[in-house]
Amino acid sequence: WGWVIVIFACFLKILLLPVGLLTQKLQRDVSLVQAKLAPKLSEIKSLYDGEDAHIRLMAAHKELGVSPFYTLKPMLGTFIQIPILIAVFNVLGEMPQIEKHSFLWIENLAYPDVIEYLPFTTPMFGSSISLLPIIMTGITLYSTIIYHNPHAPTIEVKRQKRNLYVMAFVFFVLFYPFPAAMVLYWTLANILQTVQQRIFKI
Repeated sequence: WGWVIVIFACFLKILLLPVGLLTQKLQRDVSLVQAKLAPKLSEIKSLYDGEDAHIRLMAAHKELGVSPFYTLKPMLGTFIQIPILIAVFNVLGEMPQIEKHSFLWIENLAYPDVIEYLPFTTPMFGSSISLLPIIMTGITLYSTIIYHNPHAPTIEVKRQKRNLYVMAFVFFVLFYPFPAAMVLYWTLANILQTVQQRIFKI
């Protein structure tokens, strides 16, 4: 069942590749617009305020043919994938078939992949040490470190990286008590996403 999850993660990534590439393209377009808008918006905010600033900000967006909500475009791909991810997690979290099945160091895919127990209990994590969430978070941190967006302003890239670091911590806490099957799938999804970004630099 472990190999089934690996193959399924790869299959689903290939199936959703057009959506992923579309999202990357939309993100690139947004970054290009941000690079052009940033100096103008900064100048307007420093010289004007109130309604006058608002009118000039809207005019700056209109000049480039975009609305103030243009940054939401890449979310289209995310909205398409969210229902699929929810369905996958629901299935992996409730599949009786994976009960008592092992994979690599994982003794039971239906439970967290505990490799050691602590002599004390910690908040949110209990007294067990699970390896998969640590690997998952390490991959996310690595992909964040190497993340580079040449089309976006430096300040925007820093903001994006900061958000990714926060998400890495949130997902670590969220996934830590999850069954190993779910964490395994998400870890593979992160690896494949990193590979996609490195190969398809749209």
